[in-house]
Amino acid sequence: MKAMILAAGLGTRLRPFTKFLPKALMPIGNKPLLDYHLDTLEKLGVHEVIINVHHHATAIGKHLAKSSRVGIRVTLSYEEDLLGTGGALAKVRSFFEGERQFLVVNSDLWHIFDLRSALAWSSSSDAPATLIVQPLENKHDIPGALNTDKNGWITRVPDMRINARARHWKFTGLHIMTPVVLDALTNEMRGCIVRVGYRKMIEKGKPPNIYFPPFSPWWDVGTPEGLLAANLHHLADGKSLIAPDANIEPGAILGPQVIIGSGSTVSRGAHLSRTVVLGGSHVPEGTWLDRSIVSPQYTVTMRKVR
Repeated sequence: MKAMILAAGLGTRLRPFTKFLPKALMPIGNKPLLDYHLDTLEKLGVHEVIINVHHHATAIGKHLAKSSRVGIRVTLSYEEDLLGTGGALAKVRSFFEGERQFLVVNSDLWHIFDLRSALAWSSSSDAPATLIVQPLENKHDIPGALNTDKNGWITRVPDMRINARARHWKFTGLHIMTPVVLDALTNEMRGCIVRVGYRKMIEKGKPPNIYFPPFSPWWDVGTPEGLLAANLHHLADGKSLIAPDANIEPGAILGPQVIIGSGSTVSRGAHLSRTVVLGGSHVPEGTWLDRSIVSPQYTVTMRKVR
C-alpha cells in the first residue's frame, strides 16, 4: 500500500511558529508530527510514501535525511507554487498507479484512529473515497462541515448549500482513496480536493462516504491551541517531559505538564505549567508561564485549551 502526506501548506493558522519551522515538524512530546505519521503508516503496512513540500521544504528534506527508515520508502514532491490538495494529488497520480486504495493524510493531524478498521470499511463499500470524520461539536463550524445522508454518503462539502436537517460532520484530514478520485482530476487541477474535487464527484452522482471511528481522540494541530492541546494530552498523567540535552537551571519550577525541547534552557526562577518549550528556546529568569508555547523567537499564551 502507498500513502501521501500533505505538508506543502504555509501553516498560516499556526503562525508565528511556522515562520521558522514547518507544521509537519511541529512536535508532540518532542517527536515531530511527520515521524508519527510515518511510524503509523509503516505499522499499517504502507511501504511507500510521497510527501508534497513547499514551505520550509529544505527543513523537511534534511529531517528525513537524518532518519534511518528501512521498511518504508519516502519521496518528496516539490511544488514551486502551491497547488492545493487536489493539484498535489494530480501532480503525483503516476505514483499511485496500480494501487486499489491508498491513504492521504494532512500533516497537521494527530490521531489515535484504528486505521485497519477504516481501511476494511472503505474496501467493503464501492465509494470512490472514504473520509474519516468526527461529529461536529460547534455550530459555528457548520459552514465548513460535511453533510451526509442516512447511509453515510456525502451530500455536501464546504462552499455548497447547507442542509440544516442533515447530519453535520467535521473532516479530520484523513482520506482513503481509490483510483476513481485520480481519474476525476485533470492535470491542470488546482485547489482543495474536498471543496473542488469531491464537489464535482457529488454533482456527478459519485459521492464519497464517511467513516466515523467512535471513541478515537484526534487533534487538529494546525493552530497554537490545537498543538498545545495535543501535547497536554500526551502528558495526561500530569508529568513533564524534558529532553536529555535541555538545561534546567537550579530554582526553575516545572509542572504540571511541561515539555522542554532539545537544546532549550530554562533559567533560574522560571515557573512553567501546561507549557511546551520548542527546541532551541530560552526561557528567561523569573518568567511565569501557563498554557503557553515558547519558541526561539516567540511566546504565545492561550486563554483556554480544548
